[in-house]
Formats: sequence, C-alpha cells, structure tokens
Amino acid sequence: LCCVFFLLLLFLCSVFATTKFDRAACVGTVVAAGTVRETLAGLSQALTQIEEAIAAKVGDNYDQLLEVAGQVGEQGACFGQTNEAVRVLEDEINGIHSAVEDSYLKIKSRATQASRMHTAASLLQKVMRFSHLAQKLKQNLQEGTQDYAKAAICRNEIETLLKENKELSGIALVEHEVSWFNKVADTLEVAATLHLKQGLELQNHSSIAKALEVFAIMSTLPDKVSSTMTNILGRVSLAMGTALYVQEGRAEDRAADRVTFIGHVSQAMEDVHAACVQAWSLCSVLQRTPHPLTHVPLSDCVPTPASSSLAQSLTILQLFWRNMCKLISDKITDALNSRLCCACLLAEFPRIYRMFQDLAARLARMCSTFDEEKQLFLGCTANVEAAYPKFVYGRLLELHNVFFSAISPTPSQPQLSAPSKQAADALQAFAQGAVGEIDAVKACDSPAAAAVAHSVASITKMYLVKTRELISDDPESASQQALNQNTLHFHCLIQVQAVLAPIEALLVTAPAAGVVDEWRSTLRLLVDIAERCVAPVFAKHRKALEITMLRMHGEDFSGDTIPANEEHSDFMLAIDQHVCTFRNQYLCRLPPCPIVSRQLTALCARVVELFIRNAALLRPLGTRGKLRLANDMAHLIRLMPKTPAAVAKAAQSLRQLFHMELNEIESWREVHALLPSVIMHHLLGRGPAEMLSPHTFAKISVAQFNEWLDSHTDEEQRWEQVKTSLDAYAEQVNRRGDKSFAEVYPVLLHLGPKLVKWWKQQRGAAV
Repeated sequence: LCCVFFLLLLFLCSVFATTKFDRAACVGTVVAAGTVRETLAGLSQALTQIEEAIAAKVGDNYDQLLEVAGQVGEQGACFGQTNEAVRVLEDEINGIHSAVEDSYLKIKSRATQASRMHTAASLLQKVMRFSHLAQKLKQNLQEGTQDYAKAAICRNEIETLLKENKELSGIALVEHEVSWFNKVADTLEVAATLHLKQGLELQNHSSIAKALEVFAIMSTLPDKVSSTMTNILGRVSLAMGTALYVQEGRAEDRAADRVTFIGHVSQAMEDVHAACVQAWSLCSVLQRTPHPLTHVPLSDCVPTPASSSLAQSLTILQLFWRNMCKLISDKITDALNSRLCCACLLAEFPRIYRMFQDLAARLARMCSTFDEEKQLFLGCTANVEAAYPKFVYGRLLELHNVFFSAISPTPSQPQLSAPSKQAADALQAFAQGAVGEIDAVKACDSPAAAAVAHSVASITKMYLVKTRELISDDPESASQQALNQNTLHFHCLIQVQAVLAPIEALLVTAPAAGVVDEWRSTLRLLVDIAERCVAPVFAKHRKALEITMLRMHGEDFSGDTIPANEEHSDFMLAIDQHVCTFRNQYLCRLPPCPIVSRQLTALCARVVELFIRNAALLRPLGTRGKLRLANDMAHLIRLMPKTPAAVAKAAQSLRQLFHMELNEIESWREVHALLPSVIMHHLLGRGPAEMLSPHTFAKISVAQFNEWLDSHTDEEQRWEQVKTSLDAYAEQVNRRGDKSFAEVYPVLLHLGPKLVKWWKQQRGAAV
C-alpha cells in the first residue's frame, strides 16, 4: 500500500514538475475524471483505508519496524558523512570552475586580439602586395626598360586584387594609386596598338607577339584581331578603289590612261601583297605564341564569328582571304560599270590577270597549301574574263572593217592586183592583233584562252567568208579585173596565213581540245580559199597549154634523116612563148608559198603527162621525129621546173622506149615507169596503118580522146579500147586471108594484160 501511495504521489509530482505542465489540460483531466467532491470523497475513503491498513500492519510487524528504524538511524549517519563529502566536492568544483572560467576569458580575449592582428596583418600584406605590384608596373612602363607584357600582367594582378578585396578601397595609399592605375589600361592599349602596327609594317614577329600578349592579358585580343583585320581590308579596299579609278580625259589620251591605269593596278597589287603578308604574319604569330597566363595558343582565344555556320570551320586567315577576295571582286565589278575603267580593264586584261597570277605565286611561297586560295583569288577577275572574248571580237572586227575599206576599189583607183601600203598595214594589224590576243591570254595562262581563241577563229572565218564572196573561181568567165582581185586577195590570204601560223602551236595546250580543231578547220578554210584565188588563172593557163600541146598532132614527125642542128617543134615554141608570158605577167606577181608551189607542181605534172600521152599517140614516127620529140621533151622539162620526179622519169623512159626493140620491152627495167596505156599507144604507132589508134577507131578527135582518158583513169578500160582496135585489125587480116600478123600484134596481146596486171599490183601496194 505504501508503494502504491508512493507511486501515486510520484505521478502527481511528475505531472506538476514537468516543464510542459499545462494548467488547463490538468484541470480538464480532473474534470473529465469526475466532480471534485466525488474525487475528494474517494480520496478521503482511500486515506481512511490506508490508515487502517497501516495500523494493522504496524502492529503485526512492530519488531521489524524497530529493526528498520535502527537501520534508518545508521543510514542517517552515513548520509550525513556523504553530505559532508558532497559539500567538500562542491567547494572544490567551484574552485576549479572559477580557475577555468578566468583562463577561458583570458584565452578568449587573447584570441580576439590575435584575430584582429591577423586581419590587420593580412590587409597590410595586401596593401604591400598592391604597393609592390604598382611599383613593378611603374618600372615596366618606365622609359628604357619598357615591357608591356609584364606591365599588363601586373595590371591584371592589381585589378584582380582590387576586385577580390573591397576593403582596400578605404586606404589612402591605395586610393592615391588607383587614380593613376585607371589610366594604365589606356596607356597599355595605345602602346600595344603602336607596337602591333609597327611590327606588321616591319614584319617584326617579336613586336607582334608582345603586342598580342598584352591584348590577351587585357582580354581584348578577339576585338583587336578583328579590328586589325578590318583595317588591313580597309587598306586593300582603298588601294583597289584608287587603282580602278580612271579620270575623264581627252580621247587622244586613252593610251596614256591605260599606261597610268596599269601602273595603278601594279601598285595596288603591291599593296594587296603587303596586306596579305601582314595578315599572314598576324595569324602565324597567333598560332605560335602561347597565352602568358593559360599557355594555350593565342589563336584558340580568337574564335571565328558564330553567326555563320561556314565560318566556324575556317581559320582566321581563311576568313580574311575570303573577305578580301570578295572585296576585290566587288571593286572590279563596280569598275566595269564605268565606261572608261571598263575599257581599260578589258584592254589590259591579260596584263592584269598576269599581275594576279604573279601575286598569287608570291603568296604561295609563304604557304604550303594555297591551291584553293589561289583559285579564289584568281576568280576575282571572273567578270572581266567573261567579257574579254566579246571585247576581243569587237576590236578585231573593227580592224577587219578597216582592212576591207582599204582594199575596196574606188572610181579614182581601179582594182589593184596587190594590196596598197594602207591595206597591207591594215591587214597586218588585223592578223597581228589576232595572234597578239591569243598570245597574250596564253602567256598569262588565263582560262579565257579558249574563248578568246574561239573569238579569233570566228572573226577570221568572217574575213575568209567575205573574201570567198569577193573572189571569182570560174576560169571561163573571169575577167582581167576579176583575176587582179583574186591576186589581191591571194596576197592578203598568204600574209594572214604567215602571221596566223603560230596560233596552232599556241593552242596545243589549250584547255579545250575543240579549240585546236576549230582553228585547224579555219586554217584549212584559208588554204582552200587561197587556192580558189589562184586556181582560175592556173586553170586558164593549163587549158591554153593543153590546146597548144595538141597542136603536135598537126606536125610531121616522120622521116629518118638526122638534122644537123637541134630543132624544136612549132607547138613547143608556142608553149615556150606562152609559159614566158604566164611567168612574166602573172606568176611573178604571186608571193612564193606552198599553195603556188602546189599549183605550179600540178600544172607542170599535167603538161608533161599530156606531152607523154600525146607523144605516144603520134604516128608515123620516124628517127627525125623521135629526135625532135626528145629535144622538145628536154626543153619542156626545163620550162617546167616543178615537174615531179616520177613524171620526169616517165618522160625519160618514153625517150628510151622510142629507140627500143619489141623483144626488149618485156625485160626492160623501166617498163613500170610508164603507164601501160602509153606503152600500148606507142606500140600501136609502130604497127601498120590498118592497126588503128583507139581514137581513130572510135572516130573521135585527139582532144576528145584526151578528155576520155582524163575521165577513165583505169588502165584496164584503156586496154579494152586498145584490144578492140587490135581485134578489128585481126579481123581484117583474117578476112584478107593473110598468113601472118604484124610483128607488133602478138607483142601487144602478150604485154597488154601483163602490164595492166603489174599496174594494178603497184596501185594496190601504194594504197
């Protein structure tokens, strides 16, 4: 029961002793448990019961209680001793507490002092650092020992120090130096800019590197590189703008204007070269120089503009090169809108393009990979290059018209057979202009070479077509005036051919293979028209010689008496006179050239071949006639110096044939030098009168038979004509009942097919 009471009391005490005692909650609990009176009544009853229980228990356990009371007395004595010990302990603890508290307060005071001393020392150290950096900055900026890179590093450190330590702002020493420090940035900027400018001008990479280091330390490198490149492009723009300006002047000063223009362009190329060298030097130093603080290349600190997706993959130098080429191209395009400047650009395009090539070659020596940049740079002249062929065509057309105006006959000046000095000069200017245009663009290796060659070929074809319209190529209807005009144009064509001959060699390495073929066709057209110019007079002369040659059939070549002196036939004397007239009146006026040589060779071959053919048809032919024909033949060969060797050999072989026996002909070594028809016609002449020649048997004239022979060149057809005549002879002999044929008959029957077979074999081998 005591224990229960004690627990209840302990509970109540614990409720009221708690720090979280809530009066309202306690009251509420009590109220909830019942009314106060009921509670008190219950408590009173409980107390009565407890007292009764205690009294009963005390009586029952009196001895034990006495024993417990004695023990309580002993415990009370022990408790007193314990209280005394606790008191002593408390006194000692209080003494220790007092000693510790005093020491703590002293330590706390000293720690506060030490902290304040440390703060003051740290601030003093920063002030000393600031003062040291300021002094070092002044030393680096001092005349004679200037080092702007180190000065920039000092300034950067001071700026960082001031930003990280705001407490320095109230110190007089710092405030005094800050006003000067704020001006140092401008001083370094101006000095570094001056060093950069001087380094670029003098190509002093050391000065450029120091200036760039200053800008990198001051975090202005990207802006400074951009502004420097802009300034370089500005100088290029100014140089090209000055070069591509032509001042209005008098018309007669155009040549002088072009000379001045070329001088300005040459100077502009030097300025562009200097600008490119400066840009290359700047970019080269950027790549080789490390950042003084981060040690990365300075080029990595200058990003390309992010606005262009293409520019992100370009280096600074490539971006500069593209901008410069675009600037130059725009300047040239603007210059083409000016009449005078456009005329100068087009007139001097080959020289200007050569300047661009030379500059590209000079710049290529500074860079190992320059192919793409070179093509981009040469492409700046693309607009001029596209307009140049048309300009060349117009310039040559003007010279073409001047020439035809000079050779046109007037009432006061009839048609000449040779060009006048004015016409010759105009023609020379036209031809040399054509060659000069191709040579100029070829020398500068311009892509416009093919287009220019096409323009020259076109204007040359125009000249040839107009010449072909003016000449007369009909020998029958050609008057003397027409022949003179032909001769005039022949002179001009030969002169043009001589001047234009080197063009084919110039175009061998042309970029377009079709240009060479076009030019070759142009030259072939020129030769064809030139041959048409002289063909009528040669045809007219050949016709006259043929008519004169046929007069031999009206002369007597019989008889066996040998003349005392060398004599010539009448027809040969007429031929001699005609050849001399032709040579003196016409041939001497023609310039020596392959065309005349070919025409003359063809004429000589024709006349000698006609002589051989008709001499073989002569009958009867005696010893005196043979000797006279030999003399005529030798004289004819002298008159015809251009006779081909094969034809001359045939003439000599015919002379031998005249004196050969029938049985010697088959084994004769020179039998193949003559046509089978010539041998057969001559052998027919050795036969009796009833063995008729083919033209006599066909009842046609000698002239008609010659025309038939010209149209039937196959020896087998000619042998058929001879065979027909032989068959007619044999039929007559058989009809008369003669016992034998003429001695020449079996020889002809045997040799005819054999000679034709040999001729076919030779012709097949030649083919």
